Amino acid sequence: MKRVVGDAGDREWISSWLQTAPAEITVERLVERRQDLQRQLGRDPGLRVAAIDLLGEERWPLPERDPLTELPYLGSFRRRLASELRRARRYGSSLAVVLFDLIGTRQRNLREGWSAGDHHLSLFARHLRRLLRDSDLVARHGDDRFVVLLPTSNVEQARGMIARARQRPFDLRSVVVTSPEEGAEGASLLELLERRLQALKEQDA
Repeated sequence: MKRVVGDAGDREWISSWLQTAPAEITVERLVERRQDLQRQLGRDPGLRVAAIDLLGEERWPLPERDPLTELPYLGSFRRRLASELRRARRYGSSLAVVLFDLIGTRQRNLREGWSAGDHHLSLFARHLRRLLRDSDLVARHGDDRFVVLLPTSNVEQARGMIARARQRPFDLRSVVVTSPEEGAEGASLLELLERRLQALKEQDA
């Protein structure tokens, strides 16, 4: 059996998760998927993202919501984004998408334990939900990232929401894209967010 690379929290979490995962998912498959994603993304996505990606294969149903934060996963977000982009084109309106990166989650897991890191993620998820309108949507995007859809919003309105998110003591990176100014396809907008976040991380390094 392949060794699960990661800290003690990683190993504890994956041992628990495998007990409820489909029988076809093994440690070996999970490690291989993590390595595949690392090659594709140019960074280590972590075991949780690898598990979500592996579950997303067509043969297994992917849960619609993350049980920790009670937020939808990215698949649901992509479908809603596509719908809002069609609506924006129809009515000539704009929309904004914001990507938040919650800094220090892995360090918190190592320092205080996995449950402390999970609690911090849950607190931030609740904080974001309180900031949003009924028409907005926030989803979990990987281990410590959250993506927010703001229909009928421009870049200034998005920056206002970002400023409100920073009023609580969370250490954040954030980037924003708008449509139609920066694209009209969901995949290209999300890719642009990823590139901007990576550039921001490189500036902070």
